[in-house]
Amino acid sequence: MAQRLRFTRNFDFRVKPTVTIAYKAGMDLLVPDGAAKAALQAGAAEAVEQAPQQVIDDGQR
Repeated sequence: MAQRLRFTRNFDFRVKPTVTIAYKAGMDLLVPDGAAKAALQAGAAEAVEQAPQQVIDDGQR
């Protein structure tokens, strides 16, 4: 699963020795659980309540 986080400072998450995901301060997105746990423990992000998905009926179906 994933968690929605808002990054309060830049944070690099090393997936494996040759792959690093760079999250920038201000980003608000879904983050895989491993990266989310590491970012929260490092104080680089805060959890954000996930807004319910909005369904828009455009009448074209």
